[in-house]
Amino acid sequence: MPGGPVSAHEIAVCYLDRFGRQRERPVAEVGEVAFEELAPLERPVPYPGRQSFVTNAWASATDQLLACGSLRQQHCGMLLDRDPAVGLRSAGPMELRWSRQGRRHRLRPAFVALRAGQREVICVRPEEITDRWQSEQDVLAVASAAAGWQIRVMEPSTGVELDNLKLLYAARSPRWLTAGQDQLLEGC
Repeated sequence: MPGGPVSAHEIAVCYLDRFGRQRERPVAEVGEVAFEELAPLERPVPYPGRQSFVTNAWASATDQLLACGSLRQQHCGMLLDRDPAVGLRSAGPMELRWSRQGRRHRLRPAFVALRAGQREVICVRPEEITDRWQSEQDVLAVASAAAGWQIRVMEPSTGVELDNLKLLYAARSPRWLTAGQDQLLEGC
């Protein structure tokens, strides 16, 4: 990272508390915050200039709807739903903030989940890895070490695996079935 590595005392975490009030605290002080229970910091918006739109991922075990800013994020949300070790989860409940060489930076992980009793901060791997992505992952590693989080980078399924995931996902609740999926399931 230009200007040297970021230290934990330079990173703040912004989030909405359970009463909906915006908070910003040093990363070393938020290790016990149950981000997986909190609302998104902001409702996601489609990324300008890219093929993206806001959609939902449904958590069948907890009946949570997670607002996702892209299909890649939604598909990773579907994978989280298939993981029996994942309990409560939230989409975009926090934002890491830091300054470097007079510029403010921020990183909003896709999800925070409680997985096997451990808080897990989850990022969705982009299709193209850039220097910025690598720098952000370095900052996330520093923040996670200070707060006691685990980091998980997810990559969405593709092809037939994604088709099967969508079908299984829809089968868990009839309200999520699309036209034709119900007939496919009846034939199984």
